[in-house]
Amino acid sequence: MFKKNNGFTLIELMVTIVVLGIILAIAVPSFDSMIKNYRLQSVTNQLIDSFNLARNTALSRNQVITIEASGTTEKKEWNGGWVVKVGAEEIRVFEGVSGVVTINATNTGAGTNIKEIAFSGNGRLSAPNTGAEFTVTDDRSGVKKRVVNVNLSGQTRITLKD
Repeated sequence: MFKKNNGFTLIELMVTIVVLGIILAIAVPSFDSMIKNYRLQSVTNQLIDSFNLARNTALSRNQVITIEASGTTEKKEWNGGWVVKVGAEEIRVFEGVSGVVTINATNTGAGTNIKEIAFSGNGRLSAPNTGAEFTVTDDRSGVKKRVVNVNLSGQTRITLKD
């Protein structure tokens, strides 16, 4: 009589491990790219959330609400995070961007870097802002940048740029 085996052989185990290794070698690089894309999308969504919060708060309180980059007075950067506030009262603090994602903010009218943006009580951008463009990028070449535009009326729009 033949004895029935209830397990598997060493060769079957080795073949399974090799096949699993090949599948992982194909999947991991594309998974890394997917994580970086989600980071860009997450930072972009945080910016839009902060703009919407500031604008809605400005409308409901009929006060000027400011979003300013975090950091010391001399070196405020959007990568370090940003704060939504009215006067000295902080409404919400957004943490800094980690890793390779960078945020650059410019005034669309003057083309100069900006460290803060304010919404007036009617929901529009407050002077001297005539519009703002926040560019969210990472260290990859050939990947489209995410650009968040805030127009004079306070509305936001996302575009992709090369």
